[in-house]
Amino acid sequence: MELGSVRAMERELERCRRHLRRLQRALAEERFKVGYLEAALARAPLPPPPPAAPAPPAAPERGSGGSSDAEDASSADIIENS
Repeated sequence: MELGSVRAMERELERCRRHLRRLQRALAEERFKVGYLEAALARAPLPPPPPAAPAPPAAPERGSGGSSDAEDASSADIIENS
């Protein structure tokens, strides 16, 4: 800011006034947006909650030791036939 003369101070004052008018317009626009959005949110119904995630598929149960049902059945046949 150069204020060495009356003319320089007048130019600076005018520049500050222009800047202030720009800022006041921007502030008015933001206030309008805030009021509009607050009113829109106040009258909007709440969105439904998101659906629950599907449960993962259950793993098939195995006999003890990790053997399959077919192996368990063949073992039982061997024991019965002995």
